[in-house]
Amino acid sequence: MVAQAGISQVDKKLSSSELASLGCRVLEKSEMKAVFLFEPANRKMSYRVTVNRFRIRMPDSQRLTNTVWWSTEVIVTNCSRQTTSRARPVR
Repeated sequence: MVAQAGISQVDKKLSSSELASLGCRVLEKSEMKAVFLFEPANRKMSYRVTVNRFRIRMPDSQRLTNTVWWSTEVIVTNCSRQTTSRARPVR
Protein backbone atom coordinates (compact mmCIF):
# COMPACT_ATOMS: atom_id res chain seq x y z
CA MET A 1 0.00 0.00 0.00
CA VAL A 2 1.31 3.44 -0.93
CA ALA A 3 0.35 4.95 2.43
CA GLN A 4 2.40 2.36 4.33
CA ALA A 5 5.38 3.06 2.08
CA GLY A 6 5.08 6.73 3.05
CA ILE A 7 5.15 5.79 6.74
CA SER A 8 8.24 3.62 6.30
CA GLN A 9 10.06 6.50 4.59
CA VAL A 10 9.29 8.83 7.49
CA ASP A 11 9.70 6.44 10.45
CA LYS A 12 12.79 4.39 9.70
CA LYS A 13 12.69 2.69 13.15
CA LEU A 14 9.37 0.99 12.40
CA SER A 15 9.93 -2.66 11.45
CA SER A 16 7.98 -4.28 8.62
CA SER A 17 6.02 -6.41 11.11
CA GLU A 18 5.10 -3.32 13.16
CA LEU A 19 4.06 -1.55 9.97
CA ALA A 20 1.88 -4.48 8.94
CA SER A 21 0.21 -4.58 12.37
CA LEU A 22 -0.94 -0.95 12.33
CA GLY A 23 -4.69 -0.46 12.40
CA CYS A 24 -5.97 1.62 9.49
CA ARG A 25 -9.02 3.84 9.09
CA VAL A 26 -10.04 5.76 6.00
CA LEU A 27 -10.71 9.38 6.94
CA GLU A 28 -11.39 10.72 3.45
CA LYS A 29 -11.57 9.19 0.00
CA SER A 30 -12.27 10.62 -3.43
CA GLU A 31 -11.21 9.92 -6.99
CA MET A 32 -8.04 12.00 -6.58
CA LYS A 33 -7.24 11.95 -2.86
CA ALA A 34 -7.39 9.60 0.12
CA VAL A 35 -6.47 10.20 3.76
CA PHE A 36 -5.71 7.31 6.12
CA LEU A 37 -5.08 7.15 9.85
CA PHE A 38 -2.77 4.37 11.04
CA GLU A 39 -2.48 3.57 14.75
CA PRO A 40 -0.71 0.79 16.65
CA ALA A 41 -2.67 -1.16 19.26
CA ASN A 42 -0.97 0.75 22.12
CA ARG A 43 -2.08 4.08 20.54
CA LYS A 44 1.19 5.78 21.48
CA MET A 45 1.70 7.03 17.96
CA SER A 46 -0.48 7.85 15.00
CA TYR A 47 0.31 8.33 11.35
CA ARG A 48 -1.99 10.38 9.15
CA VAL A 49 -1.15 9.76 5.51
CA THR A 50 -2.47 11.60 2.47
CA VAL A 51 -2.15 10.00 -0.96
CA ASN A 52 -3.03 11.68 -4.25
CA ARG A 53 -3.38 10.96 -7.93
CA PHE A 54 -2.20 13.61 -10.36
CA ARG A 55 -3.86 14.29 -13.68
CA ILE A 56 -0.48 15.19 -15.13
CA ARG A 57 0.27 11.43 -15.13
CA MET A 58 -2.77 10.67 -17.31
CA PRO A 59 -0.85 10.47 -20.62
CA ASP A 60 1.23 7.64 -19.18
CA SER A 61 -1.68 5.65 -17.80
CA GLN A 62 -4.38 6.39 -20.41
CA ARG A 63 -7.14 6.32 -17.75
CA LEU A 64 -7.47 7.89 -14.33
CA THR A 65 -8.19 4.54 -12.69
CA ASN A 66 -4.80 3.31 -13.93
CA THR A 67 -2.96 6.33 -12.54
CA VAL A 68 -0.73 5.53 -9.58
CA TRP A 69 -1.22 6.96 -6.10
CA TRP A 70 1.57 9.06 -4.56
CA SER A 71 2.09 9.56 -0.84
CA THR A 72 2.19 13.35 -0.49
CA GLU A 73 1.98 13.95 3.25
CA VAL A 74 2.70 11.95 6.40
CA ILE A 75 1.93 13.48 9.80
CA VAL A 76 3.34 11.60 12.78
CA THR A 77 1.80 12.36 16.16
CA ASN A 78 3.29 11.15 19.43
CA CYS A 79 0.28 10.42 21.66
CA SER A 80 2.20 9.11 24.68
CA ARG A 81 2.80 12.53 26.25
CA GLN A 82 0.08 13.98 28.41
CA THR A 83 -0.32 17.72 28.69
CA THR A 84 -1.93 19.73 31.42
CA SER A 85 -2.52 22.81 29.32
CA ARG A 86 -6.13 23.85 28.90
CA ALA A 87 -5.37 26.35 26.17
CA ARG A 88 -7.67 26.38 23.18
CA PRO A 89 -6.26 26.30 19.67
CA VAL A 90 -6.14 29.64 17.89
CA ARG A 91 -8.80 29.93 15.19
